[in-house]
Amino acid sequence: MSTIEDIIKSIPAFKESRLNSLYSNFQKNKQLNPEGYEANIQAWKSLFTKIITSNKFEPESVVSIPTYNPSLKESLSLHPYNEPKNLSNILQEFVNDKFLIPASLYTTAKESYFVTISGQFHISQYFSVNSWQQWRALKSYSIVKQGRLVDDRFIYWDELVKLGQKIAKVIETKVKGDTYSSILFNHNLLFDEISKHVAITSVDYDLLLKHLSRDVKLLQTKVIDGVTFIKISQEEISPEDQAVVQVKQTINNLETRVKEVESKLNSIDFKSVLKLPKDAQKSSLRSKMAMKANLVKLLDKNVNLELEMTTLLQKINDSNFNSAYFSVLEASAKTLSKLNSQLKIDDVDRVKADIDEEIMKEEEIGDALAGEAEDVDVDEELNKMLDEEEKAKEEAAKEENVKEEKAKNDNAEEEAKQQNADKEKERELLSRLENLTVDDVIKQSPQHDSPATIVPFEQSH
Repeated sequence: MSTIEDIIKSIPAFKESRLNSLYSNFQKNKQLNPEGYEANIQAWKSLFTKIITSNKFEPESVVSIPTYNPSLKESLSLHPYNEPKNLSNILQEFVNDKFLIPASLYTTAKESYFVTISGQFHISQYFSVNSWQQWRALKSYSIVKQGRLVDDRFIYWDELVKLGQKIAKVIETKVKGDTYSSILFNHNLLFDEISKHVAITSVDYDLLLKHLSRDVKLLQTKVIDGVTFIKISQEEISPEDQAVVQVKQTINNLETRVKEVESKLNSIDFKSVLKLPKDAQKSSLRSKMAMKANLVKLLDKNVNLELEMTTLLQKINDSNFNSAYFSVLEASAKTLSKLNSQLKIDDVDRVKADIDEEIMKEEEIGDALAGEAEDVDVDEELNKMLDEEEKAKEEAAKEENVKEEKAKNDNAEEEAKQQNADKEKERELLSRLENLTVDDVIKQSPQHDSPATIVPFEQSH
């Protein structure tokens, strides 16, 4: 576990060569060496940021730091430099720069502290006495009283705002429900509910409660007879709201009591009497049995009371829903009636007739203006169509001529080919006849295959 000294040594600005200057009374450097002075202030600011958010100085808060209990000056002591000699002036610079905010001023402020921090007042706030008083109180705050550090807690403003955004998201998404009772709490009930979702200390919770109600305006708070009532809304807390919170607190108390009784019942061990002397076992067992019987009765009673109060709370939620539903219906009926009262059937018919009449007039005027133009348009369209038809005929004639010419050319080519073929055959035939011999004739004769027969020549007498 790291200590304050470990944190100091982990800050780059607090390296060994600078410690002597940082722990000295360097206030005179504000005039003599402004850059060195500002460098030291920024170094201490980085250290305070780390100390506060790491909760090593005080586990009770991660957004603030006290001057005493524990002692801030003693906690920052570092051997061999001892306590920081300029601590009061360092803290004063932090307050003047609004890096740290005195909790004594913050928790008692009446107006949003965002305006106090920024110093930018809206028109309405210029006339707010509380806004000006808060601003002047912070501006004139002194870290030293009667020669010593004031006993106060100082809030790291940026970290408070950051944590506030985180808790606000938890409240909106995980704590707040749809029922009437889910937005109503007291101080402890809301703390327990938030703690189910995110770790938070009681010190930071109190600061955040003020921040979320007054600065962020997420909540409404009201203290009555020492009890802080809380409503997740901007509506005022009513007596009915307070009654619901009391019912929720009663249920919470009964749940706690039931757990306690159950724990006691579970702790009763009949067998433990066997470890006693025999003459004491019977009386001890009788006593334990009687105790268990009483606890069972008490448990039944508390469970029944818890069930009764839970049912009551459910009925309250149902009744609130019915009331809200009726209010919506009633308001809707009034709105519908008001709108309908602004209209009359005769007026509607009259307006519709007027509209129809005006439409007819517009059409007549349009027809009159377009009358002469229509004949011209017809002639133009007719001439256009005739021209297009003539062009189409010419194109068709051209295509037909092209086809006929192509057919003639094809026929001529075919005839030429045929004539060439015939001439080629004639030339081939003549060539064969010219080369023909007697032997060729004999070979080609049909009798060439049988032997020749010599017929004797007979002379006539």
